[in-house]
Amino acid sequence: MKIGVLGSGDVGRALAVAFKTEGHDVMIATRNTKSQKAATLTKLGLKVGDFAKTAQFAEVAVLCTLWS
Repeated sequence: MKIGVLGSGDVGRALAVAFKTEGHDVMIATRNTKSQKAATLTKLGLKVGDFAKTAQFAEVAVLCTLWS
């Protein structure tokens, strides 16, 4: 399944890695796709995109942004 994780903080990253480990095709959204954080996510085997691209990719989207 194609899963989009909208948010690249601690919770988003943990969920994305867990979904990937279970065999899902995962893309994680971050505000800056050129950042060091994005490079680290790519090294974990995750696809990285902005929020719009990740939402379009996803069959299921998981929202992992700050409550406020």
